[in-house]
Amino acid sequence: MKLKITKKQLIEHIFLLAFILIFVSAFQHFFGSESIFIAAFSVTALLMFSSISLQLPRRLCCLIFPILFVLSVLLPYLINIAHNVFIGSLIIIISVLIFLFFLGPSLQFQSYVPFLFLYALNINSPVEDAPEMILASFIGGLIVSLVYFLSHKDNQTYSLREILLVEFKNHLPFIIKVIVGMVIAYIIGFYLDDLKTSWIVVTVVSITELDIQSTKVKLWQRIIATIIGISVYSVFLYYIMDHFPTIVPLLLILISYIYTFLNNYFVKMIFVTFNSLNAAIATDHFPTVQMMSSRMIFIIIGAAIVIVISLLFNYFYNKYQKEHHGTQKKVVVSSSSGQVVTNTSGKEEVTSEKDKKEEKVQDKKEEKVQDKKEEKVQDKKEEKV
Repeated sequence: MKLKITKKQLIEHIFLLAFILIFVSAFQHFFGSESIFIAAFSVTALLMFSSISLQLPRRLCCLIFPILFVLSVLLPYLINIAHNVFIGSLIIIISVLIFLFFLGPSLQFQSYVPFLFLYALNINSPVEDAPEMILASFIGGLIVSLVYFLSHKDNQTYSLREILLVEFKNHLPFIIKVIVGMVIAYIIGFYLDDLKTSWIVVTVVSITELDIQSTKVKLWQRIIATIIGISVYSVFLYYIMDHFPTIVPLLLILISYIYTFLNNYFVKMIFVTFNSLNAAIATDHFPTVQMMSSRMIFIIIGAAIVIVISLLFNYFYNKYQKEHHGTQKKVVVSSSSGQVVTNTSGKEEVTSEKDKKEEKVQDKKEEKVQDKKEEKVQDKKEEKV
């Protein structure tokens, strides 16, 4: 499929990139270089929630954003201070439940990305100036709230009770897999005692899906994209930076500009790998080879965690359905990518909104055909009479 880009889009994305650079630079100026992730995910949330509704009262949403951003920084800070596997695991379980509870009605749009990614990146990463970072996250949340308030009308769809009884229950399989994956990733990172083990947790959050097929696709795309991204960065680091240092800033801006056009997960992960390595090496001053090998190893560990959890969950969930719902009943549960119809024979079928519409159209056609048959039978009866 060819990507068509108009002149209008080119201009719009130039302004978008300029806005992102100014926003991130302003955050770094006021709150220091450690605030770069807070700034980046504040922009992500800003762009995401200007078009996506949480389907909650507007005033409540404006209160939720600053709270979730502060928790994304504060709770990992408490985990790092405690430096205890049991306490850290308990905090992760509670915090993920809080995040996904309030984001329940909009999880199909992956509304958890800005908060859980920021949260994951702060795990096992020491924060030198926690109060300033907490303030930065609060300011970021306030800006998102302001944009959300101006972008949406107060069209409440769900009450908190409905979220708990309906949405939260429907997403429970996805929530369980995210929590278990993040806890295992945290425990492994804790004992590895490496500064960048947060990449394991980020990988878990990134590729976890409810259905096993979607997880497998994302898993391989993530691993292959990481290999390509490391290779590209190696060429950039050892050839371009050595021979053409003057064009490096312009090249980095160009890479960021191209990234704003991307929608494909696989291609985006190549760019993410490149940018992550560049940021890590520039800010943490680690040896280059060590950083690249760590990136590859930690992503493979995260991917392995996700695939094992998905296989085990799929097995036990289907077994539970067989024992409690018979052999014919289908149970529909939703994930971040759509809905999965799980029948008790162990088969899964991913259904999108488009599939639902097609099914409805097909049902209507069948009803019309049945009506016509009944009319013909009735006409024949009347003729006989």
